[in-house]
Amino acid sequence: MELNDGEHGFGGEDLRTVIMNVIKKPVFWVGIAFVFWVYCFRGYLFGKLGFTSDATSYYEHIRFFLTNLMSGHFSLWDPYWSGGVPNDFFLRRFCPYNPFYLLIVLFSLAGIPYYFSYVVFLVCYMFFGMFGFYLITRKLTGDDISALVAFLLLLFSAVSTRIFDSYMIFVLTPLLWFFYYLVSFASDPQRKNVLGLAFFAMITLTTYIPLYFIVIVLSFLVVFAVLYFDRIAAISTGLFNFIKRERWLSIFCAVAVLAAVLPGVMFFQEAGKGSIAIPGRHYNTSESNVLAVQDQSEDSWAVPEEFFFSAYYHDLKRITFAIVYMPCFLFIPLVLGFGLRISRLTVLLAVWGGLLLLVTAPFGSSLYSFLRDKVFIFKYFRNLHFLLWFALLPLLALFVG
Repeated sequence: MELNDGEHGFGGEDLRTVIMNVIKKPVFWVGIAFVFWVYCFRGYLFGKLGFTSDATSYYEHIRFFLTNLMSGHFSLWDPYWSGGVPNDFFLRRFCPYNPFYLLIVLFSLAGIPYYFSYVVFLVCYMFFGMFGFYLITRKLTGDDISALVAFLLLLFSAVSTRIFDSYMIFVLTPLLWFFYYLVSFASDPQRKNVLGLAFFAMITLTTYIPLYFIVIVLSFLVVFAVLYFDRIAAISTGLFNFIKRERWLSIFCAVAVLAAVLPGVMFFQEAGKGSIAIPGRHYNTSESNVLAVQDQSEDSWAVPEEFFFSAYYHDLKRITFAIVYMPCFLFIPLVLGFGLRISRLTVLLAVWGGLLLLVTAPFGSSLYSFLRDKVFIFKYFRNLHFLLWFALLPLLALFVG
């Protein structure tokens, strides 16, 4: 019996055509890149290498939280950390209401060791965020190759390594998807886009103190309004028409987002009343609120400090997770890009990134000092260098792509 190689058969020629069509799709290479990334970090995935720095504490906090939650308890007190502390601060840092934690729960219920369940969750959550970044780039540029290049730059930058030493991914992933739905809603005001926008805004606003989210989004809106002033009327009209057409859905999403903000507001008020004590963090400041921090400086948790250490290690052998790096092939598309016509999108990314860089460079400019004196939220802005991972490196990858 011979196989039919005709139009409706499953012969070799048809199979080769299917394979070639799959290979030509950028999404295929997105998957291949992820598999390669997993291979590069297999030591962490299989327990041969351990977490470092803040990643260790987050591993413990999330395990404590989920273990109690599976027993029917929403624990507000952690007796195992610093001799016993209110758990609310730690819960707020990684968002206890994130439904993606169900992946860890399901693995644990299936009898899989917690460490492996947690690492799989981290990797899947990170890749979910990176795929959102790919979709953002494709929507902004309208080009699959540009989106793939930007995705590869971000995936193999220092951002993706920080899941093993910090909590970056808990803020970065929902932030990337928030911007994807923000861009999608601006161009196509549909239900799915506003629901996605509200959902990821809720997760991000419930993660840690949401100052990073607020600064990144507001700075984007300011720069966008200046450079795309001619589109504001059309976007505003689309928003107004959507609210008019989907009144109850709009009210539901607005109430949901406000509800997500309330825990952070209550936490801030309790800290101001002295109900929360964090002696190891509240020092060298004249502010009464325990969440306030001292002035950031060039050599203390600001972006210039990260750049300095990155420039110091030239051979890449002594680079650790906190050191900034981008893949070497970044310079190829960057140099080729100089031959392209400047667009408003490239100007938007450059100006937006430059503005955030000025904000995160104390004493390099007067902007940070001005904001800290005039805008109260900057008195509670801890670790300016986190904006490097949340916004500046993704913006650089998008710009080069």
